[in-house]
Amino acid sequence: MNGQYPLIIGSDTTSEITKAVSKVFPPTTHLFCTRHVRQNIERQLTKTRVHQDDRQKLLEAVFDVPDSLIKSDSTEEFEDRLA
Repeated sequence: MNGQYPLIIGSDTTSEITKAVSKVFPPTTHLFCTRHVRQNIERQLTKTRVHQDDRQKLLEAVFDVPDSLIKSDSTEEFEDRLA
C-alpha cells in the first residue's frame, strides 16, 4: 500500500484477525462488528448464568435503545451513559 494504511478496518472479534490487523496495519483503528460483539456479550452472560430477563435488559441498554452505549459519539458520552 505504498507505506499508507487504511484509517479504519472493521471485522469480527476473532483474535487471529485482531492480531493480524495490528501487525500488518499498526496505525490503523480496528473496529469490531456490532453483531459479533453482541453475540459475544450474550454468550458470556449466558455462561455466567445471568437470568434471561436481566440479559435482555442489559443487551437493550447497550445496543437497542436510542441512547444506548453503542450509539455514543464520544468517550465522555459513553461514560455518562454508563454511569
